[in-house]
Parts: sequence; C-alpha cells; structure tokens
Amino acid sequence: FSHIYYTLIGVSSQIRRADMDGRNVVILVNVTSIRRTALDIALDKVKKRLYFSDESNNRIKYLDLATFQTHSLLSRNPRRPVGLTLFNGTLYWTGVGAAEMFSGAIYKADVKDVNFTSPIREVVDLLSYPTGLYAHDGTISESPGMVP
Repeated sequence: FSHIYYTLIGVSSQIRRADMDGRNVVILVNVTSIRRTALDIALDKVKKRLYFSDESNNRIKYLDLATFQTHSLLSRNPRRPVGLTLFNGTLYWTGVGAAEMFSGAIYKADVKDVNFTSPIREVVDLLSYPTGLYAHDGTISESPGMVP
C-alpha cells in the first residue's frame, strides 16, 4: 500500500497516515507533549519506523509501524530537535539553541543499532534557527520516467 504521513500541531498534536488520495485517515500518534512547537517526521521503510521530533521534551522518538508502539530514541541531544531526515542508515536532525542567535546546528547519528547508542556528531554549527532538512546523494540518478 502507498501512504502519505503528515503531522498536525496545536492543542492536540498528531501524526496521521492516509491513502495517497487522502482517504482512510488513521491517527497513528497523539503527541500530547508537543504543543505549538515543531513536529517533523522521517520514514524508515527498512526498519518500519516513523521517527519524529519532540522539541518540547528535547527528544527524538519513533513509532514502530509493525506494533504501533512509541519509543524514546534520543534524549541526550544538547539542543531541541526540530527537522529530521534519514539517509543511508543515518538520521540527521536540526537542533535549535536557547535564546541566543546562531546557536542552532545539524546533527547526525547511526540508526542501525537498536538502542541508538552510536555517538552523536555535529555536522554544521552556528545556525540561526535551522528547521527543514533533506539529504540528497548526487551520485544516484533521480531522472523521471520517459513519457511516450
């Protein structure tokens, strides 16, 4: 099945899944700890996990798509996680600092290990307020299919 995953933030933040035409909406997670802050997701098709940022509690969590159980994955990040992306077994995320300007950064850690005990590495530092994040490998062709 093909699905679209999306988030809603507000008084009752949620992560939802729907068919590609918007039908059959399912609430996967009610994220009661997140109110009016960033909530980003990254899908791991191999491990059948949906990672999500919990900026309010300075954590990265994931939803096991086989059991629908939520797990805390990362709580030792020095800055609040916002944007997420997964690339080749590595999870990247943006972290925002406290109140000072240019205190944000981009981090990465290996997610191949079940307990996520690999070291956190800082990739880029001194950013104002990094949010969205996407990883791209220029060696992989992304040419659209030929139209007859």
